[in-house]
Amino acid sequence: MIAFGEDDKEFGSERLAVMVETNVTGVAERSLLKMEILKAGMAIDVSIAKVYLAPPRFLIKSSAGKPSRQANKDRVDQLDKVPVEHNS
Repeated sequence: MIAFGEDDKEFGSERLAVMVETNVTGVAERSLLKMEILKAGMAIDVSIAKVYLAPPRFLIKSSAGKPSRQANKDRVDQLDKVPVEHNS
């Protein structure tokens, strides 16, 4: 998982987004997972504006194993191309 800020042009600030790797592919299960992530944030008073679900091994990590915020933020548009099962 990685968290990063996304520009909010309406308010002139940034909103918190998180990207999480998962092997969940069903539409209903993905929706439930997103809700659980949002609830976890609310439980610690963190307002998450957007949850991105990525396939396993999608996140870019440095040679030290740390996720790269900017590199992963730049890959958000690629998530639209990740297949999702509609029959679950």
